Amino acid sequence: MKIVNFSERFLDDITEIEKQSFANPWTKEMLLDSAKNTAVKFKVLIENRTVAGYYIISTVADETELLDIAVDPKFRRGYFG
Repeated sequence: MKIVNFSERFLDDITEIEKQSFANPWTKEMLLDSAKNTAVKFKVLIENRTVAGYYIISTVADETELLDIAVDPKFRRGYFG
């Protein structure tokens, strides 16, 4: 397992995890906008060369807010979520 910075090569996998995880998933555009925001950290969990999950946080001054987090259903219950 490793945690890496977001890259557009992960976008399709993350979008699919969003759709599987939420009734109102973030769109590709929303995810890309977050990745471009300098106040945001967008991290991706990789397991065996597969996107297993991700989180997006925003830090302003001394406050950090969790904006989005999800784990691929295949990696839940006993793996990462």
